[in-house]
Amino acid sequence: MPFEQLTFLGASVRSVSCSVGWNEQVSQLSVGLVEDPIHGDLFSPVAPGQPIYFNLGSLNFFGLLQKYERRIGTDGYVYDVLCVDPR
Repeated sequence: MPFEQLTFLGASVRSVSCSVGWNEQVSQLSVGLVEDPIHGDLFSPVAPGQPIYFNLGSLNFFGLLQKYERRIGTDGYVYDVLCVDPR
């Protein structure tokens, strides 16, 4: 069975972390991304504060893009993306 590459905001997913908020706590989704030139990736985020949807198997996250940071890694440009629920 071939591996299906997962993308988010135009780049390939390297890592995912999610925490569920209770009461006044905010739910958060952190996604590590990398631009994969072989697959034609081009990181293209929405503006901070805009809605996003992320799906990975049974994990569905609807929220807002809070921020993203770009840095140079051994894989090229990597991005750390933080999304939150709209409380």
